[in-house]
Amino acid sequence: MATVKKINEDVPDVVLMPKEDFEMPELKIILPKEEFRPFCPHDKIRIWEYHRIVECYGCGERLDPFDYLLNVGKKENNKLSELKWLGYQVKHKNEEIEKLKKEISKLNSLKRKAE
Repeated sequence: MATVKKINEDVPDVVLMPKEDFEMPELKIILPKEEFRPFCPHDKIRIWEYHRIVECYGCGERLDPFDYLLNVGKKENNKLSELKWLGYQVKHKNEEIEKLKKEISKLNSLKRKAE
């Protein structure tokens, strides 16, 4: 292996890497490359009853049953609260429509009286 030359004696930490006869050390740990997987919402699942495993049907990833159940419960709660809010909106709009219908009938009666 070649010797390392110092660039400047005043700066002991800066060294010039040799260009010749330099051997890179071998890697001791080789990590497998992770394959790119697009985002999967885990909409469909497969349940292996005997092995007590929950897998995503789309991507094949094993899911923690508790986490999956918790996620489904949260989604259902969100849907129910949104449904409740939409029901309130429908009720409110129907009340406004009834008020407008009454207003129209009043205006029509005033129009007939004026003619």
